[in-house]
Amino acid sequence: MALYIMEKTKERLEKRATYKYPEIFEKIDKDSISSLIKIDTIAISNRHLIRCLYSINEKTGRISIPVDVRNIEKFNPKYAEINNFVYEGIPFLTEEIKDGYKIERFLRDVINWKINNMLVSGRTFIETTSIETPEEEKIKRKLKIEKNKYKGKISEDLFPPCIKNILSGVSDGRKRSIFILINFLKNIGWEFDEINKKLIEWNNKLEDPLRERYIDYQIEWHKRAYSKDKQYLPPNCDNEMYYKEIGVCQPDEVCKYIKNPILYPYKKLGLKKESKK
Repeated sequence: MALYIMEKTKERLEKRATYKYPEIFEKIDKDSISSLIKIDTIAISNRHLIRCLYSINEKTGRISIPVDVRNIEKFNPKYAEINNFVYEGIPFLTEEIKDGYKIERFLRDVINWKINNMLVSGRTFIETTSIETPEEEKIKRKLKIEKNKYKGKISEDLFPPCIKNILSGVSDGRKRSIFILINFLKNIGWEFDEINKKLIEWNNKLEDPLRERYIDYQIEWHKRAYSKDKQYLPPNCDNEMYYKEIGVCQPDEVCKYIKNPILYPYKKLGLKKESKK
C-alpha cells in the first residue's frame, strides 16, 4: 500500500517540496530528492490509525482538533479539553454527566436537538464554546477598548457586509448564520429579546425558513452560556466554513483592517472620525 501511494504521489510531492523549500533542495542532487520523501508507514498501519477530526484520545480525554499552522507555536493542550466542545449545544458524553442535574439537562438538550433535526434538514457542524485562543483574547481586549470609546447602540448601517448579507437572506448556511448573528449582535450590546425578535423576522423572510423552535433553542442555549460570564465571538473573517462558504463574504475597504466582523463597526466609526479631522 505504501509503495502504491508513494508511486502515485511522488512527482507531485517532489514539485511541492522543491518549490516550498528551495534553499534545502537546491543543494541536493535531483535524483536524490525522492529518497528524502517517503510515506510514514507507521501512520497507516492498522494499530496506528491517524485520528479522525474530533475523535477522543482514550488516555488524555482530549479531542483531536485542527490547528491553524499560524497558531501551532501558541497552541496550548487545554484548547483540546473535551469540555470546550459541543455539537449544536450538546456536550460530549463524559463520566461527569452521571450527576443528576447534568443528566437531566443533557437529556433535555438531546431531545431538543432530535426534534429540531427531525423537522429541519440542513448541515450541522461542530462549534467551539469555551476555547479561547491568543487571537481571540486579543480581539476581546480590542473590542473592550473600542466599546469604551464608542458608547451607545451600533446602528445597522455600521454592520459589516457579511452581516448585512446574512440579514438580507441566505439560501445556504441558515444554522451557521444564526450562530454568527447571535454572537455578533450580543457583542455589540443587543439584548436577547431583541436578538430573538430580529432572528424571527429574518427567518420569516427566508425561502426555506427554519422552525421557530430551533431559533428559540439556540437563544436559550446562548442565554445559559452568557449567564456564566462567557463571551463568544462570531467566527473570524478567515474562517471559510462560515462567511465564504455560505456566500456572504464581500469585503469592502474597511474589512482589510479587521480580523473579526465584531470589530468592523468600531473601525468604521474610527475611520469616519479621522476623516473629519
